Amino acid sequence: MIDRIHRFGQKSKVTKISGNRLIFPSNGNVYKEKVPIPKQHDILDKRETNFKFSSYAESTIIHDNGNAFTGRATKVKTYNETREAVRQILRNPETISAIHNIYAYKFTDKDGKTHKGFEDDGEFDAGTKLLKHICEHNVDDVLVIVSRNAGDKLDPLRFTHIINVGNAALAEL
Repeated sequence: MIDRIHRFGQKSKVTKISGNRLIFPSNGNVYKEKVPIPKQHDILDKRETNFKFSSYAESTIIHDNGNAFTGRATKVKTYNETREAVRQILRNPETISAIHNIYAYKFTDKDGKTHKGFEDDGEFDAGTKLLKHICEHNVDDVLVIVSRNAGDKLDPLRFTHIINVGNAALAEL
């Protein structure tokens, strides 16, 4: 960990950097880099980018009780690539129309630091489980997005489907 003193207004605050987290020891607050779900205007923005998928895979759809689950995976190596990949994948009409777009990512940067994160998108604990699956299987430099078009309730079975389609997309990658 590295101790730093940063100026916030007129006060000096001691912070510690641990991995990709900025920790404020005085109050215990932690700031962690995160790739948020893009806003509508970001998805609809037609600007050209230099981003190209190095590889991209899509799982078959799992249908259960009116629900449809689809997994998509791509390779990423930076936060910018991850943000842009999320934006590009959410441009797909089938993806953006889903009730939930859960994703998890993990990559190792050029300095050897591992970065990981997730987004539940209202499907409580789903992103955490997807990230845990990625980490347990030692998969690196990936982004996995699982789209759920909701039907009737599935309770815990939905997590099994989320992991299965995410894993299928990773296997295709």
